[in-house]
Amino acid sequence: MRDKSRIISEAKPLWIKPQEAAQLVRNARMRLPRGDWFWREAGKPNSLAVVCLHGAAHDGGQWQGLLEALGRSTHCLAPDLPGVGESGRQRWESLSGLLAAIDEWLDALRVDRLWLLGADLGAWIAISYALYRPQRVLGVLLVDPEQTLKGAQLRFRWPQLGSPRRRRQTAAPSLLKRAVRSPESPINLEWGKVRAEILETKNWDSLVCPVWTLRAVRETGRDRGRSAKGPHAAWLARTRQAFLPLEGEQRIQEAPELVAEMIARTIANPRSPILQLDL
Repeated sequence: MRDKSRIISEAKPLWIKPQEAAQLVRNARMRLPRGDWFWREAGKPNSLAVVCLHGAAHDGGQWQGLLEALGRSTHCLAPDLPGVGESGRQRWESLSGLLAAIDEWLDALRVDRLWLLGADLGAWIAISYALYRPQRVLGVLLVDPEQTLKGAQLRFRWPQLGSPRRRRQTAAPSLLKRAVRSPESPINLEWGKVRAEILETKNWDSLVCPVWTLRAVRETGRDRGRSAKGPHAAWLARTRQAFLPLEGEQRIQEAPELVAEMIARTIANPRSPILQLDL
């Protein structure tokens, strides 16, 4: 007589939920009156648009993993902001000039309504754009926005300079790296002006769209308070909070699948005061 427990253990499930394949990430370029744009995108253009704005030490490639995951349900775009990465050097002397350039790019893509996601300085640019074009922005998601408030001098680097294609060049890349990292380089001066204008802005409460701050479950109010202080930090504490169950010292941007799931939930429940993913 056959062992029934063995029969059960060897049984195969009748149906297994298939794993969703990662979305192909496409590169795109466009020449506009204010300058050339380069961006990465995934998903169908007729889906809800989610535009991801990178931080001060990155280009749009910061969101590569998220594009692959979030592109399954949305039209996800991650531009290299003007003067960064593969995007052309544009002249803008103020935050309003940068927002106008973003607006021109979205107009060219015919993106009428969108969600914005931003990391550190990109988070504040996203909030600023929501104030600039409130009728266009459905909601804003923030990752590590306190980083911009800590007072460290911005150093904008270009990660693509270390790519194999660039390494084949001789002396030019190292010279360009030194120029970009110099406090007096044009890109650092302009981003410094943007940060200064952001820190002077005081009308965040006039935002009409929901604003979410993505956090690790391990983060407490006390932990956040140690890293940043002042009216901007106090305002961040009043935004809607979305908590992700990260492991150990894992950072939010190292968990694109969880972030994509949380973004889907916030889009489905934009006015909920708090959301948390289960372990």
